[in-house]
Amino acid sequence: MKPSMVPLHYHSNEVLEAEKLHVFSSNWLFAGLRSSVANDRDFICVQTPAGSVVIQNFKGNLRAFKNVCPHRHARIQTEQEGNRPLQCPYHGWTFNQDGVPTVIPSKPTFTEFIGEIPPELRLKEWQLDSCGDLLFISRPLRKLSLGRFQA
Repeated sequence: MKPSMVPLHYHSNEVLEAEKLHVFSSNWLFAGLRSSVANDRDFICVQTPAGSVVIQNFKGNLRAFKNVCPHRHARIQTEQEGNRPLQCPYHGWTFNQDGVPTVIPSKPTFTEFIGEIPPELRLKEWQLDSCGDLLFISRPLRKLSLGRFQA
């Protein structure tokens, strides 16, 4: 009987990266239990093929974001789980349930964003869903470019 996969595919980094991109990055991934984030400010972090994702409770509203501050790219929640605001430990930027920075220490010195916060400073949101006590995350849906047609 001929094997369905060649032995190289079991340990090839190239095959692993292709699987991460085409299999694991576009599907729903188990992230944890809803009971782990039952209280306001509770969070859990999940390591995915695309990096760390934080699920945070904002007064009963669960949201999932890429766990990276857009300011200096530091990890926002550094523990696996806990209870604290969604606040970057590097410079103290604090984010709301929409991923918008609401506290920026020394904001008046940043002349490039006086007024409305630019969209690139928002946290990248992930899709979040549940089934009973189980939480699942998925990368955000992207619009496909089909020439003059949009999907």
